[in-house]
Amino acid sequence: MPTHRLIRCIALLSYLYFFGFEWSLDAQNTIPPGTIIPVELQNSIDSQKSRVGQAVVARVAQELPLEGRVIRGRIKVLGEITDVKKDSGQAVVGLRFDRIELGHNKIPITTELRAIASFIAIQDAETPTDASHGMMNSPYGRTTVQIGGDVVYHPSGPVQSRTGETVGTPICGVAQCGVLDRVESAPGPKCAGAVAADTHPQAIWVFSADACGVYGLIGLRFQNGSTISQEGQIVFSSDKRVKLPSGTALLLTVTGAQMRAGR
Repeated sequence: MPTHRLIRCIALLSYLYFFGFEWSLDAQNTIPPGTIIPVELQNSIDSQKSRVGQAVVARVAQELPLEGRVIRGRIKVLGEITDVKKDSGQAVVGLRFDRIELGHNKIPITTELRAIASFIAIQDAETPTDASHGMMNSPYGRTTVQIGGDVVYHPSGPVQSRTGETVGTPICGVAQCGVLDRVESAPGPKCAGAVAADTHPQAIWVFSADACGVYGLIGLRFQNGSTISQEGQIVFSSDKRVKLPSGTALLLTVTGAQMRAGR
């Protein structure tokens, strides 16, 4: 094959890998309610430094199954800081994620937060357990423990809850690994199960099927804005300082009807 044709083929394949899935998304123009989106913050958020209107960027951490399709590639979830308070006895930061960026398309979304975890919690969830825990003798090979306690038997075993029930399966895509679970409701700080009776497996990365709340970020609290302010707003608070470093993991849930995709 001539060199110039080879270069064109490589360029076309690269484009299709990174952006090809936006065509099917553009045809739908929606992200269905109930879709779980696991993301990793790409910039830091700090009640002492952040300002209203500041952009917030997160990277999708696992390929997303969506109505028979898989969304993969360099996907970002975008938003902005909506509120900052640091002089009223507690620190408060509000933010909103309101669109997914896929190539040149920006698909509007409304989200709420299900769980948030520190970078160290992510590392712990991705580190195989040692032999002293009695898990490395699994016939499936490497074993890890999700944020929230589910046990993952890689590469072809089940994902099991703390009570031994099978709740999902590990999966690796082109460039990302994670788990596909049927999301469950959680006791304590209430997190709902499937939204809109949607029970198909969801991409939840390093989290457990019933993960809910804050993991590894001491003193941090959050509320979803649908009950305290605007729908889609996530409000973080702390007695001292709200600080979410780059690399923090968030488990978002898409809620409500979506609008047409913008460009």
